[in-house]
Amino acid sequence: MFPGSDRMPGADMAWDMAQDMDRGVFLLGVGGQKCGTSWLHDMLMRSAQVDMGFNKEYHIFDARTLPECVRFKNGPLKRYDRQVAAGTPPAPGSKLWLRAHFLREPDTYYDYFAQRLAAPDIRLTGDITPSYSGLSTDTLAEIRDGMAARGVPTKVVFLMRDPVERSWSALRMSRRQTALKNPGHVFKLSEFDQLRANYKEPNYELRANYAATLARLETVFDAGDIFVEFYETLFAQDVMDRFCAFAGIDPIDADMDKQVNPSPKTSAIPEDIAEEMALHYAAIYRTLADRFGADPLKSMWWSARFVL
Repeated sequence: MFPGSDRMPGADMAWDMAQDMDRGVFLLGVGGQKCGTSWLHDMLMRSAQVDMGFNKEYHIFDARTLPECVRFKNGPLKRYDRQVAAGTPPAPGSKLWLRAHFLREPDTYYDYFAQRLAAPDIRLTGDITPSYSGLSTDTLAEIRDGMAARGVPTKVVFLMRDPVERSWSALRMSRRQTALKNPGHVFKLSEFDQLRANYKEPNYELRANYAATLARLETVFDAGDIFVEFYETLFAQDVMDRFCAFAGIDPIDADMDKQVNPSPKTSAIPEDIAEEMALHYAAIYRTLADRFGADPLKSMWWSARFVL
């Protein structure tokens, strides 16, 4: 029994009225982190055919299944339960109320996104959570089947970036967020000492193993339902046009100069740290070089020269 409330409003609405029509598409964004997903989401929100709901990143299935992401479950559920225990439960339909329901009753997650597509002219909805790059094949199949049960097909977008640049950008973002939340905070390690200490940690490994993510996606989804692109080539109108055709929406006039959630650099990364990181991720470079070609990869990822 879910504490403090009934099921999500409208969760039991009749979906059979839409069984004979094209319901649109559920877009599952699986990363990578710091690979352009925030920019993509921002561009999608410009379309009148898109309703991504109340968030970009819902953090439901990573929170439920990945130890590295358990904080995304514990935090919202503790806040929800505290408010219920205090006699002031979150209002039905509020963000916290919905997140707690999604975490405890996954069917409400599928219902929520199916409802987005019930609105006139909406062709695309979805959840773009970069740490979904670590989801297992069983979890990916659960999401696919949950939406299919509501007559909605799932398509996947996966963006990749130079692994060294991606990890470094993630660290800069983390340090920036820490400084914003704790003014005057003094970091124990310099930026690059912290990068050297962190890049092998599970939280970083989860988001860096592009080859493993691709293998899991291709086990669960048809090739035509997976859109793969590189951060280094993402910001081009022809790429956006291809993506819109893939997603089943009209073309979006994308703003290539718009920066969303940037993590500015203040200095160049030392060569020895970059080489150390690239060699650590060597298997990923080599697997992707076999698939996309070594020369194209080296032209996009400067750190590939340490491996390829």
